[in-house]
Amino acid sequence: MRIAFVSSSVPKPRTIKRVNSLSKVSNSLFAIFWERKHGYDYSAKEIEGIDVVRLKTSSRGNLLCRTAETHRLSRLTYSTLVEKKPDLLYISGIEAMFSALKYREHCGTKIILEIADLPASATIERLGYFGKFLSNKIDKLVFSANGLVFTSPYFLWNYYATKKEVSTIDYFIYENLPNREHFVAFRKKPHQKFVIGFVGGVRHYDSLIALFEACKDFEDVEILVAGVGPAYNAVLESAKAYRNVTLTGPYSYSESIADIYSSVDLVYSVYPSDRLNNQLALPNKLYEAIVCEIPILVSEDTKL
Repeated sequence: MRIAFVSSSVPKPRTIKRVNSLSKVSNSLFAIFWERKHGYDYSAKEIEGIDVVRLKTSSRGNLLCRTAETHRLSRLTYSTLVEKKPDLLYISGIEAMFSALKYREHCGTKIILEIADLPASATIERLGYFGKFLSNKIDKLVFSANGLVFTSPYFLWNYYATKKEVSTIDYFIYENLPNREHFVAFRKKPHQKFVIGFVGGVRHYDSLIALFEACKDFEDVEILVAGVGPAYNAVLESAKAYRNVTLTGPYSYSESIADIYSSVDLVYSVYPSDRLNNQLALPNKLYEAIVCEIPILVSEDTKL
């Protein structure tokens, strides 16, 4: 079976794992990534043995610009699909559904859509009645797939289960479990100071600054922020005011993740709990903390 993996963003640890998993069930797999970085510095270098198509984009956040970019990328994606003729589409990112549906109409191919975050939830929550209209349109797009994959069971139980269409579609819960091989080198190290670690996408500026402020007067506490993301530059600039904060910037997940967690005594995974997506998501950090047996600090009123 020839499978196409299509992602509306750059390769991330989760999507790289999906590609590697699919390569075990298909001897003819290729991946299409929209190079929409939004402050992330991930790459496809950890994907081996398959054809990877990278579609360049400006990554501008303006809604009008993003809509135009989505239209252009959808056309390019559709052309690539027609050329390569996959038998199954595995989609990561709701925006990639437009090209997938057009290809299905053309070839009758089935579509599997992964829900790793509630699509556009942060934007929708700010748009009032128009947001509700947009949410309904997105839900219809979600249920136009032939099957769904949820990275958090709570996306299903607390959100999609309320939709009447859920009874008509097959689904699978595939949580963000890390590859054990990436943690073979993990060793708990003795530290002179207590290290609180934030590992992953740097998105929520206020939650990190709250941590910096809470710990600024403790001589025996260090804070490690490993990763990049939309808020990285702002956090990097603010971190200069704190003597006990270190930012590593981008890192190779497969090469560095075990060493990063070996340096951490407490995992910090605090996000604004007023956002529905944050209430229901179960991020990589939960499972990484479990594998390493490190305590994790999270927001109240969340499923995490």
